[in-house]
Amino acid sequence: MKAVQRFGRFEVRVIQRQLLVDGQAAALGARAFDLLLALLERPGELLTKNDLLDAVWPGLVVEESNLSVQVSSLRKLLGAHVIATIPGRGYRFVAMPLQEPAAEPNQVAMHPGLRTNLPVELPPLIGRDDDVAALGSLLTQHRLVTITGAGGMGKTRLAEKILHERRGAFEHGVSWIELAALSDAALLPGTIAAALGLQTGAGDPLEGLAGALAPLHVLVALDNAEHLIEPLSSLIPVLLGRSPRLSILVTSQMSLRLQGERVYRLGPLALPDADEAPDDALGYGAVQLFVERARAADRTFVVNARTLPDILQICAQLDGVALALELAAARVPTLGVAALARSLDERLRLLTQGRRDMPARQRTLRSALEWSHALLPAPEALVFRRLSVFAGGFTLEAARRAIACLNRHGRSHSSASQRAARRTRSASAMRRS
Repeated sequence: MKAVQRFGRFEVRVIQRQLLVDGQAAALGARAFDLLLALLERPGELLTKNDLLDAVWPGLVVEESNLSVQVSSLRKLLGAHVIATIPGRGYRFVAMPLQEPAAEPNQVAMHPGLRTNLPVELPPLIGRDDDVAALGSLLTQHRLVTITGAGGMGKTRLAEKILHERRGAFEHGVSWIELAALSDAALLPGTIAAALGLQTGAGDPLEGLAGALAPLHVLVALDNAEHLIEPLSSLIPVLLGRSPRLSILVTSQMSLRLQGERVYRLGPLALPDADEAPDDALGYGAVQLFVERARAADRTFVVNARTLPDILQICAQLDGVALALELAAARVPTLGVAALARSLDERLRLLTQGRRDMPARQRTLRSALEWSHALLPAPEALVFRRLSVFAGGFTLEAARRAIACLNRHGRSHSSASQRAARRTRSASAMRRS
């Protein structure tokens, strides 16, 4: 480990065993300092409770509660977001140490006119510490990464977080481009150029965009790209081929299937098992998100022994889907958690109060599903509609049987329609005769 480690406002002087906050020495106990060193030695990695107990109390047998006390001490100084709890497993240090002081965003050598298009500040990203670390590692090693997953999983917020963290890692910065509103593929190169603030000339739009990007060291995010997969699959290889220092992060419900692409599939937020201890259950991402959003919507909302079972039921019923949890939390002020938990059989009618600053497709659960369904080719859309006969999960074999059965019904219905048409034509011919 280096003698001096820096992250954010903090500096750790290993030899002097000092923690500085904004340049001022902070009071920190010996055990808490040993714990901080153990976490700093393996940033971004999961350290089990046993790993940390051995590092902080070598050769001694101590209760796990001692570890919790030291973690709490560190969090009071560093902030709760710096050390992530991995429920039932251990802890992870998520503020990556810097070899040199981080550049402020306004000190990044942005290309003249290049637009970032990111908000200055982002709301906290809840329950995605592992995803941030894993995705950050992928982007360090690969120039094209696609975040895939079903609608409402939180792909956009994860990508925004990644770009914010990497503002100082690229010479010409980072840039965010929203593609959901674009319907004409022919306008794609011009749309990207305009969003970046690049001048491409009057010639071929793709050639102009590739030429403008060629000298830049920049990370570009293309958000909500699922309806433009085909044109992007032609455009992106040209840009990467002409721009050796360009990196691209895509969010989409499906991958591009390009050479060199690395796909990161984003799943639901973590859910506790049915037999999880209540205190541990509160550490899971789905529960954390619902509780945070419910508190934001209703200042009287509390988590206690009476409300926790209903909270866990809501999170389980919504399968840990981030958008559904946010929409459900918005209903807490009017329904309360008990009535909300009982009402989720009608979730498409109930979950309709998304924030007004969200895209229209994310303001209701039905709109999110309709956006995804509309992107499917007709045969795939038909299969999904046929699979709607299942409540909850289903096996692959059950799905095959249901589809085969309905196919037979479909063919019979088609045959019946053909026979009816033939009878109609025959009757008309008889009348004419």
